[in-house]
Amino acid sequence: MVIVTGPGPGSRQFDDLAFPTVWQVESGFSFRLANAYVGSFPPPLPAPVRRLVSHDPIPPDQTARLYAWFRQAGVGAVLVMRPTPVVVDPIQRLLGAEPLILDGVALFPVTSRSA
Repeated sequence: MVIVTGPGPGSRQFDDLAFPTVWQVESGFSFRLANAYVGSFPPPLPAPVRRLVSHDPIPPDQTARLYAWFRQAGVGAVLVMRPTPVVVDPIQRLLGAEPLILDGVALFPVTSRSA
């Protein structure tokens, strides 16, 4: 399962709302999205997950809750669309993992250290 985040505040964030589901279709639904939806209302996500997706700082006392949700949802990766250092660096520190950067995305594995 993957969590997808956008390019960050003040950018073309709304252009990317359906983009993860397009990838899902093109891959024959070979992966599930933990935070994507089709429709008017997003799924209920814990506060630290919402903060991760919107690129807001996650308070240290909320990281355990984020990692617990990763385990519960079976999240194996975090995907950042149109990555910039401002977005990538905090996620890299949080997950303790180097991203694989290609074709305008950064893919972070969720390792045992972060899950």
